[in-house]
Amino acid sequence: PLRRMRAVVEDYILRGLPGPSYPSYEPMPRELARLAGTYHLQTARFAAVDDSQWIKVRVAGNRLVTTLPGGKSRELVPVGSGLFRRPDQSVATTVFAEEDGRLFLQGPMGNYARDLP
Repeated sequence: PLRRMRAVVEDYILRGLPGPSYPSYEPMPRELARLAGTYHLQTARFAAVDDSQWIKVRVAGNRLVTTLPGGKSRELVPVGSGLFRRPDQSVATTVFAEEDGRLFLQGPMGNYARDLP
């Protein structure tokens, strides 16, 4: 109920204003393919970290899709090299970074490292 009430107030305040711009970026297919794989949780804000916590990342067209162990999938829209947002977000909230040849995924879902090949 609180979320619905907040949405009504926000809609009232923002009525008549232009909507946000949603940045996009057209990566090369090999750039996206390089990010695909299974990433295991490295740090968590509120829960203990164990090896069973992972995210699978796959390519779907010119976007990435993340899938959690329970099967919930969410789309990531590229906005820059290694920078992504959810379809309803106006800024990048997820980043893929490389350190010493290893890929890391960081965002609201936590901090993950890709499994070594």
